[in-house]
Amino acid sequence: MPTSFIRAACLLMLLTFCVLPGYAEIIDVTGLFADEASWLADNVAKETRDEFLFRTAGINAYADSKPPEVGDVEVFNTFNVSTNTHFKIRAQLKKIGRHCYIYLQEGKKVDSNAISRIVSEFDGRIYPSTRSMFGTEWSPGIDGDTRITLLLLDIQDGHNPQQGRRGYTAGYFYPGDCYNRKKKAESNEREMLYLDIYPSVPGSAEFMSVVAHEFQHMIHWNNDPKEFTWVNESLSQLSQFLCGYGHPPQVQAFIRNPHNNLAAWSNDDMIANYGQVYLWAYYISIRIASTDERRRAFVRRMVAQTSQGFSGLNAAIQKQGIKNNVRNLFRSFCLANYLNDDRIERGAYGYDKPLAKLALRPELRLDKPPFEVKGRVKCWASRAIQINSASLRGQDVAVLFAGQPVSASNYANSFDVALVTYSSDRKHLPVVTWLDIKDFKASQRVRLSNVHDRMMMVVVNRGPEVMKVEQAFARGAAPAAFTFAIRRTSTA
Repeated sequence: MPTSFIRAACLLMLLTFCVLPGYAEIIDVTGLFADEASWLADNVAKETRDEFLFRTAGINAYADSKPPEVGDVEVFNTFNVSTNTHFKIRAQLKKIGRHCYIYLQEGKKVDSNAISRIVSEFDGRIYPSTRSMFGTEWSPGIDGDTRITLLLLDIQDGHNPQQGRRGYTAGYFYPGDCYNRKKKAESNEREMLYLDIYPSVPGSAEFMSVVAHEFQHMIHWNNDPKEFTWVNESLSQLSQFLCGYGHPPQVQAFIRNPHNNLAAWSNDDMIANYGQVYLWAYYISIRIASTDERRRAFVRRMVAQTSQGFSGLNAAIQKQGIKNNVRNLFRSFCLANYLNDDRIERGAYGYDKPLAKLALRPELRLDKPPFEVKGRVKCWASRAIQINSASLRGQDVAVLFAGQPVSASNYANSFDVALVTYSSDRKHLPVVTWLDIKDFKASQRVRLSNVHDRMMMVVVNRGPEVMKVEQAFARGAAPAAFTFAIRRTSTA
């Protein structure tokens, strides 16, 4: 990766949020293996084939094994996403790169120029950049070979546009491949990525972004095989951007459905999950540290943490000596998604230039009194209400808020609420007031500016940051009810 951690990637693709006609939504199924990866990490030794044979039989059968050659045919275990089953295919070795082997499923065709492009992109860009930013894969790994296998195949995912099934699996990393097949029967006993060739276009920028995404999963598994899916996916999404392949298209889904639980990784809106966690990782990467070197060091610390979720993030923050925390980062992130103005609070409430036009729409707009709202907000999510406050300029108002306590896994939620006043023409700096919430309630008097004709209430609902209950709470807690009102207290 060039020395400028974020800026160099930005040069390759300025923000264009567009969905082309017929666009098929891409899904990564690596998360399907999260529970299996965690179980294997707890119950099966991580050892090379030579180590396993020496430990169990006192022999080293692979010491004189023949190195792979172009034209070799191997049998691979693969995964049928639509039926959730493993099956075997044959594939031929088409090209050997400095850091990779390219195998192609028998009976399938991929242009030789595309294969050369894949090797060039992986060796020259993805491999060095991703390792620099996130850490290293297990190398030489279970097979004693430093090269990564890239298996090009038609992943069986049920993709059928004629029947309305436009989504497809573009690729995946299967942790089971890194264990001896005596312990994991489906293992291919090599570090490898599975990459779709239909409807994916091998060698295209979109295809290579998937390679960058999946390679981060491989690196993350080596450092923390039990990481929560939402964190792992957030960094794989970030890897796509930092390798120069632009903002992931799933951001559009989050823009369409912003009321999404960051930490739950539910199936309610899988595509929105990807968009949301990407923005979270991107936001952290540009706001957590002031230099490219410190950002890179921080991301590597996140990956290396053996505690998961928000606990891992807090640990990385503490180890790097950063004066910040999950609560402040999350509420600032939520506000940035709606306000996106980096002129105040040292940029904490906005994104940088590549995402300068991003702005989630408030769920509700109130153009005239009474300014009173009842709503519900998911855990680790936010909701915003916009108010036309032109008639209240220069006046004092009373802001009243009450939120519902929600319990799950012996923990309760908590709220942060921001009152933002701003001018509709954006010529004046906005003012952000965080309400002082006690016992889930707030009653606060605020003087409004003469130049601001709009207000926005951003209600943030957080869960616990304790690793062992974080996801259970996020998945089990119902959306919390809330009410707020804004009332005039003076006419002066």
